[in-house]
Amino acid sequence: MDISYRALFSLVSGLLLSPLISNPLFATRAAAQDAPPVIERCTPARGSVNSVLELAGYRLGAEDTAQVKAYFAQGEARLPARTGGTSYVTNDVKGGAQTLEVFVPEGVTLGSWEIVVEVRGQSSAPAAVEIVEWVPPELERVSPSLPQPGEIVSIYGTNFHVGDEIELSDSLGNVYRFESGASAHSVGFTLPTEMPEGTAVVRVGTSKNGVGSFSRPLTFSVTSGPAPLEVWACWMKQVAPGQWAELAVTSLKPLEGAERVEVEFRQEGRLFVVETRKGDSPRVRVPEALAPGAVELRARTWREGLASEWSDAHTFRLLDRLAPPSVEVIEVGAESKPVFLWEGPDRPASFGARPGDALVLRGHFPVATARELRVTLAGPEAQLELPPVDTERGVLIRLPRGIRGRDWRFVISATDGTRSQVPITMRVK
Repeated sequence: MDISYRALFSLVSGLLLSPLISNPLFATRAAAQDAPPVIERCTPARGSVNSVLELAGYRLGAEDTAQVKAYFAQGEARLPARTGGTSYVTNDVKGGAQTLEVFVPEGVTLGSWEIVVEVRGQSSAPAAVEIVEWVPPELERVSPSLPQPGEIVSIYGTNFHVGDEIELSDSLGNVYRFESGASAHSVGFTLPTEMPEGTAVVRVGTSKNGVGSFSRPLTFSVTSGPAPLEVWACWMKQVAPGQWAELAVTSLKPLEGAERVEVEFRQEGRLFVVETRKGDSPRVRVPEALAPGAVELRARTWREGLASEWSDAHTFRLLDRLAPPSVEVIEVGAESKPVFLWEGPDRPASFGARPGDALVLRGHFPVATARELRVTLAGPEAQLELPPVDTERGVLIRLPRGIRGRDWRFVISATDGTRSQVPITMRVK
């Protein structure tokens, strides 16, 4: 997987998490690094002063940027560069793919330069980059495609720079300006809550001393009515016909005030429209009549008796056997950091808990509600069954206050007969 979880540009889903993480909240312990960093590619391969470049490779220090230094080198010249957003494979810091954003520093001249990354005193081999004249960004698309006032919007494109300004004009001619918070591939901002419906125009660039240099304008529509729920099937966990699927969506904003949300499944000329489960987490039961394999899905919302447009259709692949429930993250208590269970050499063998602790299990649960799940704790001499409860953060269980101090293993099962074991031990103190 390759996705960067930035504050403004993330896919949203109640339980959606990826093994590739960039937010410091999700940092896990780092494996000792006994090899230098490796840069496999620089995107884009050319830039100008203040351009945002994304380096991809291994051991780039993405999990602890305090240990990272970046330089632009040309002959005897050596210019330090600031770093920005990162991503890395949780539980495989040493061997997993990483990305690191680097900002082209002031002082570079036109021509060929090399980027070097230094992590804990070890340097990468240089990566080539071409420094060119400054050009404004090129804007490609807006996401979500039909945003509402007050919604976070991402603009995707190329040639973004640190310090870029976003200029937004609404259908009445009002102009709004925002700092861009640029990444290598996108910028983001929040639409004003008072923004009128209609065609909006956005530009990105710089304005100094009254002179501006901006991208070509990109137009999009704003609606205060029902809006489609923009679904990304490529980020959804696979399920079989008859099971429940959680939708990976760009934004939950269209759910606000929605009377109902519908998902359309289309397969070989057959069409099914299904309502999602009520609540803030968009989940839908896949029709049993569908066959394993590719199916196209799209979604829309209803408000005050009016339907939104359908979202763009995306292909989702259905399994030929039932998917078991699985736990990917465990949160212990209110203050603890999450414990990640994805495979990898840095995955912990155990985690600690105390009698009475509340544990939130996050992962893949292809059932309607937690009432269809059963959590069993297995110890050397006893077994305990704990009733799971649905919460906004995941499935909650609470350890009995009288639970004995020992090592326990989790098994989570569903009423459809599927089951899986949590791959690490809980050590009750």
